[in-house]
Amino acid sequence: MLQWNELHPYNAVHVLRLPGPVDLERLRRVLRAVVEQRVLTGFKPEPTGFHYAGGAMLGIVRQLPVEGDALASLTHEIEAQLNTPFTFATPGEPFRFVAAAESAGMWLALGYFHPIADADAIVRLMHDIATAYRDPGGLAGIAPWNRNPRVQDFTMLRRPVLLLRWLAGLPSAIRSARASHRPGYRDPADLRSGFCHFSLPGSALSRSKAAAKSWGVTLNDLFLAVILLAVAPLAAGRSESSRRRRLSVASIVNTRAQLGHESRSAFGVALGSFRVAHEMPPDIGLEALSRAMHAQTDRAKRSRSFLATPLLLAVARYLFVRSSPARRLTFYAKHQPVWAGLTNLNLSALWKPVNGSEPPEYFRAVSTGPATPLVFSITTAGDRLNVGVSFRTTVFLKSDVERVRDVFQQLLTRTE
Repeated sequence: MLQWNELHPYNAVHVLRLPGPVDLERLRRVLRAVVEQRVLTGFKPEPTGFHYAGGAMLGIVRQLPVEGDALASLTHEIEAQLNTPFTFATPGEPFRFVAAAESAGMWLALGYFHPIADADAIVRLMHDIATAYRDPGGLAGIAPWNRNPRVQDFTMLRRPVLLLRWLAGLPSAIRSARASHRPGYRDPADLRSGFCHFSLPGSALSRSKAAAKSWGVTLNDLFLAVILLAVAPLAAGRSESSRRRRLSVASIVNTRAQLGHESRSAFGVALGSFRVAHEMPPDIGLEALSRAMHAQTDRAKRSRSFLATPLLLAVARYLFVRSSPARRLTFYAKHQPVWAGLTNLNLSALWKPVNGSEPPEYFRAVSTGPATPLVFSITTAGDRLNVGVSFRTTVFLKSDVERVRDVFQQLLTRTE
């Protein structure tokens, strides 16, 4: 991920809504206390990892001037956060906080340097902030985290059975990649990302869960199928190809459970990914495609091929740094032809209730990076389903993404 940041700002943003009277001074005090007590200050990347020296928090909470719709203003800010790189010439924090006030609460956005943490870690940080903002007494229990967990890049090498399974499946994965249609990049040097988000009515999530259960698939399988159906009209050119006729999507996997106790609570990154692909005949329905996705995701789970992701990234890094600047711009598009990625977060499983309260309104945005031109960040909490969509503007027009959004919404709201 670090070499990605040299080419393309690799940031992410989490957003939560804090209800009640707006008190920006209290919010600033809480943020400073939480970040300092968790010892997430004095940050600087080093050759062997990330170093947190501690000390006073240098950053401030920026109040977003809002005229009219606070959430609309915040959406533009999120897009700016995705496109603004972090620089660490001097130690500081790998965070940027922005608040947008409303009449009965405020939205708090946390933009962060993605290589330092996955969604699980950031949700725990946001939970600290929300708890202490509601009750400053909650600061008493906040202690330093393990901020530099043991490196897991070569986990697969330490598990011979899994390594052999992965190697056995590698030729098939390579054939699938070579049969996958490549997105078109109008200007590979244009690295800008756009962003939009939307929410689905409460009935959509309950209906989707019921449909997935009746079809014998997971909710994640269903989301992958919906994404493929939504994106397929934009990849119509694949039908004219003699070889690259498949459409591929990447699924991000939380690997904390597979990496041991230390990784479960560490402030760091524990992520893997795998790719699913389908030829997408025009008459395929959501149920059939969801079942096809389940067959592929089930194989990935049984083989745990996603644990090889850090190893593959290390190989890619070796090749990447030895490529010319021009080739770096097309490196991943050429060798990893995916059209979209999915990161799926169940907030209810991570957000500990306080005094019986429900998880807050919460949504996310994840950088596309140089590898994936379209990323769906899905966050479910209770009966709410919020979707953030980031996209490379050199691949997708805003009108393209709006059509994808409309198909996505229609498929999930009509699921039976």
